[in-house]
Amino acid sequence: MVVSLVSCEKHEILYDTHDLADQSAEFQLHYFEPITNSSANYIDSVFVNGTLYSSVNGSGQLATYNGVPGGATGRFFAVAPGSVKFTFWRGGSVIYDNVATLQKGKQNVYVYDLNEAPIVIQNDYPYASKIIRDPATAATYDTDSIATGKIVNLIFETPGVPCQTKVQCQWRNDEKDADGNWVWHDMGGPIGFGEATPLCGFIVHKTAFNSSGYQTLYWRFLKEDGSTFTYTNAYGNPVAFTDYWSTYIGRSYLYMLAGNRGQKTDRMTMARWTAL
Repeated sequence: MVVSLVSCEKHEILYDTHDLADQSAEFQLHYFEPITNSSANYIDSVFVNGTLYSSVNGSGQLATYNGVPGGATGRFFAVAPGSVKFTFWRGGSVIYDNVATLQKGKQNVYVYDLNEAPIVIQNDYPYASKIIRDPATAATYDTDSIATGKIVNLIFETPGVPCQTKVQCQWRNDEKDADGNWVWHDMGGPIGFGEATPLCGFIVHKTAFNSSGYQTLYWRFLKEDGSTFTYTNAYGNPVAFTDYWSTYIGRSYLYMLAGNRGQKTDRMTMARWTAL
């Protein structure tokens, strides 16, 4: 009879992490200068308070009309609250060096002009408690019918000239009234440049039964007097600005109205960032 005895030694596996302080300012950083979306205009490296936070070889190159950290939904950078310095490198040169005041909690930081301080918009996390129009309930939020979102106004008339016209944002799904007209829903009141709508609840009617659940939602935009908000299209003509996106149940989105309203190049667009 042979008896084999094996001795095991316990090895603790350690990861290069640290606890996130409860008082941290968490942020996602976006670049929305109204210029051509091409690799020549991307930000190669982002330094925050002198520390490299994002780069082409790290957590992501910062593209025009986009943001960092990339790689996955719901990621945030963290820093101590207060005055925070942002430095952008493109190629071998510093092209941006400015500060913003960040608070405890989650926020989105928008660099829209390389000569101006960033705009800071509160992220509204946790989303379920901040929804307007259709408050979350146990039967709706994170289950079978609710997505959330807000819109940030970063529209320029032409490069360097922010749009002074306030925008009333409205959305719809496939609902119609008794007369067969689409039912449009306001996203709060009109917003000016650098402002955001409240966080809104979107009712999503599942398009495909055997799916995670999504529907195409539509947006339109009005002036304060109720007239149509227009922009210059690719042919140089003023037309109504509208947009649509596939919207998934349980997701929370940030929509950015950006680009130049008054010219056919680098023209107005609505970008989307999935917050959660």
